[in-house]
Amino acid sequence: MTNVMKSIVIAVSLFIVDALVLNQGIIALVILFVALPFMAVRTIKKREDSVALKKRLIIMGIYAIMVVLVFASNHLNNVIAKNRAEVIIKACEQYKLKNGVYPHVLSVLVPEFLQEIPTAKYTFLSNQFRYSASANHHSLMFAAIPPFGRSYYILEEERWGSID
Repeated sequence: MTNVMKSIVIAVSLFIVDALVLNQGIIALVILFVALPFMAVRTIKKREDSVALKKRLIIMGIYAIMVVLVFASNHLNNVIAKNRAEVIIKACEQYKLKNGVYPHVLSVLVPEFLQEIPTAKYTFLSNQFRYSASANHHSLMFAAIPPFGRSYYILEEERWGSID
């Protein structure tokens, strides 16, 4: 297996772990701020050998593309989660109009107001919505940047916020 093919396999594997499993971008940040600068220095040292230079630039490009794709995937997943949250919020408002109160759990929205409770994101971890209900407080939350960066919506106040 050539160095370029090996780099493609590694970059794809890192993308899957960082974007689809962890959904954090931490590996992409390490590649961006540690690995790529290190590779750039090594590439500059090999600039006399045009074949080696070309291979190193291609490999750096592969990892740079992986970094961009991780951040794009994470952003897209957060947009999807917020759009899906808006659908749940609308269903909660419809439930309140009919019953006079917000639902105590999301499952009561199915099947009258929603066909199913959607997952927040296309990831393997931290992909579920969390709903909190008490007498005067109802909120819907999802992990924007797991495990801590969470976005939430307070139904009574009709506003978005974030914690962590």
